[in-house]
Amino acid sequence: MHAKLDLETKTSPRSKMSLEKKLMLRNWEYVVPAFGIVSLVISCVVFSAKKYFENDELLSYYLLSDKSFFHMLSAFHDKINAAPPLYFLVAWIWTRIFGASELSLRLTSCLGMSAALWLLWATLRRTYGFWPTSIAVLSVFCTSGIVLWQNAEARMYGLFIAFCALGLLLYDTACRKSRVSRALLIGTACTHAAIVNTHLFGLIYSAALLLAVILRDRCFKAVRIQLYLSIAFGWLSLIPYMPSFLNQSAAASVRTWLPKPLIGDLVQFMTLSSPSLVSGDSLQTLVNLFALVLLVITSGAQFLLWQTEGRDGYENREEGQPRPDSEAALLIAAYAFLAVPVFVWVFSQGQKPIFCDRYMLPTALSWSILLAYVASRLLYQRLPKMSEGEPLNYRLRMAAVKSIFLMPLISLFLAQPVLWAMRAPQQTTPGLYHDKVGYNDLPIVIQHSHVFLRCLHYSPARNRYFFILDPEAAADEASGLFGPQEFNNLEAIARNYPNLGKHIVSGDEFLRMHDRFLVLGSLESNSKVCSCDIKGGVRTKWEDLSCPQWLRLRVLTDPHYRVQRLGKVMLLVERL
Repeated sequence: MHAKLDLETKTSPRSKMSLEKKLMLRNWEYVVPAFGIVSLVISCVVFSAKKYFENDELLSYYLLSDKSFFHMLSAFHDKINAAPPLYFLVAWIWTRIFGASELSLRLTSCLGMSAALWLLWATLRRTYGFWPTSIAVLSVFCTSGIVLWQNAEARMYGLFIAFCALGLLLYDTACRKSRVSRALLIGTACTHAAIVNTHLFGLIYSAALLLAVILRDRCFKAVRIQLYLSIAFGWLSLIPYMPSFLNQSAAASVRTWLPKPLIGDLVQFMTLSSPSLVSGDSLQTLVNLFALVLLVITSGAQFLLWQTEGRDGYENREEGQPRPDSEAALLIAAYAFLAVPVFVWVFSQGQKPIFCDRYMLPTALSWSILLAYVASRLLYQRLPKMSEGEPLNYRLRMAAVKSIFLMPLISLFLAQPVLWAMRAPQQTTPGLYHDKVGYNDLPIVIQHSHVFLRCLHYSPARNRYFFILDPEAAADEASGLFGPQEFNNLEAIARNYPNLGKHIVSGDEFLRMHDRFLVLGSLESNSKVCSCDIKGGVRTKWEDLSCPQWLRLRVLTDPHYRVQRLGKVMLLVERL
C-alpha cells in the first residue's frame, strides 16, 4: 500500500539499502491507523453497552437473527428495509458465528469503519506525508459525530464507507499507472459492485468515482475505456436486486419520511459540524460556510496553478511533499464526492426529499483528502528551506518540532472516540416504568413504531404491547411524513414474523378483543395533528414528523368510549 518507489533506474547497492530502510520505517508508521482502529473498537464496545437497539437497528436484527437463510431472503424482499442485499448477506453469516447481540451486530459496522480508516490512511500516505495523512484521517474518523455514531450502529453504513474507501484506493492506484492491468480491472468491477449493493446511494458514489476517473484522464490527456467500462460493469450486479427494490420502494410510495432540506442543512453536512437535518445556529452556519468555501477555493487554486505550471519546480521537492499528478487525482475525487450532497440537495428540492446525513457518509472521505492537502502545505511548503551545510541537523530539528507539536494533537484525536462514548448517557430499559401506572392486566397500545418495537423487544412485560394497523389513519396527511412508511414497515414485519405479528393487529380486530386498554402518551400527544403542509413542500418540524391518528379518528370521536388520564404518560380507554 506504499508509494511505489522508482527502482527501475540503475541505483547503487547503498541507494537500494537506503530505500529498504525507508520502507521499513514506513511499516512502523502504520501504528497510527492501528491505534485509530483500537480507539474505534473501544468506543463501539463502551457505547454499545449504554444503549439499546434503535428502530432501524431492530429492522436489521429481525432479518439477521433469522435462523433460515431463505426465509431471511424472503423477508428482505418485503418492505421491512429499503436497501440492497450485500450487508444482510455478510452480516447474516457473521451472526451465525458470533451471535446477534447488540455488540455483535454493531461490531460489523465498527469493523467496516475501521477498514475505511485503514484504507484511506494507506491511500493518502502514498501521496502525502506521514503527518498530514495522520492528521487528516484521524481528525475526521475520530471526531465527527456522524462517524462515531454509525461506528456503533447495527446498520450498513460502516460497510458502505469501507467499500467506498476501497474504491478510492483502486482509483488512486489506477491513476498512478499508464496501463491498467487485468487484475486491477477485475478488482475495480468487484469493488463497485459491492458499493452499489450495500446502499441505495452506492450508485451515486460509484458514478462520482467514474466521473473522477474521466475528469482526471481528461486533465492528463488519457482515455482508458476499459477502466470506465469496469466501473459500469459493476452496476449490472444490481439487476437481480431490482424486483426487491421495486417492492421495497412501495413503502414510501405515498410520501417519503424525509422533509425538504434547507440550505443550512447542506452547509452543516458539508462541514460535518452537526447532523444535517437539524437546524443549527445561523452564525455557526455562516462560519462553516466560509470555512468550506475557503478550503475549496484554496485547494482548487492550487490545482489550477499546477495545471498551468506543469511539473516544473516539483522535481526537487522535499521528502513528504506530494507529487502533483497524484495530488491532482485525489483532489478531483474529493470534489466528486463533495458534489454528491449538492446533487442530492438539489434533487430533494425539485423531486423527492432524500437528503439524510448518514446516507452520504462516504463524503467524509473527501474531507480527509482536503485536510491532508492543507496539512501538507502547512507542514512542508511553509518550513524554511534546508541548509546545504547541515542536512542532518535540519532534519533532526524538523523531526523534533513535528513530534513536539503534532504528537499531542494525534494523541488527542485518538482519545476522542473513547471519550465520546464515555460521555454518552446510559439508556433506561424501554417500558421499564409502564407498570407503575397500574392496570397491569390490560394491553398497552403504542402508536409510534419506534417506541413500540423497542418496548416489544426489551420490556419485561413485552406481551402487553400492541401496534394498530390502520391504513386510512396512516395515509391521512395529518399523520405526518412518517405515517405511510411506518404502516408498511410494521405490516411487513407482521407478515414475515408471526411471533411479532401477534402484537401488530388491525384496529377493528383489536377493538373487538378488548373493551378496556391503555394507550401510551398524553391526551394531547395522541390527538395531535401535524402542522405541516406536505403538498406545499413546507419543511416539517421534527416534532411534527409523526402524529399517529388512530386514537383520534377511531376512539376520541366515538361516543361509545371514555378516555381517562393516568398520570402524564398513559391513557385508560373503556368501552361504555
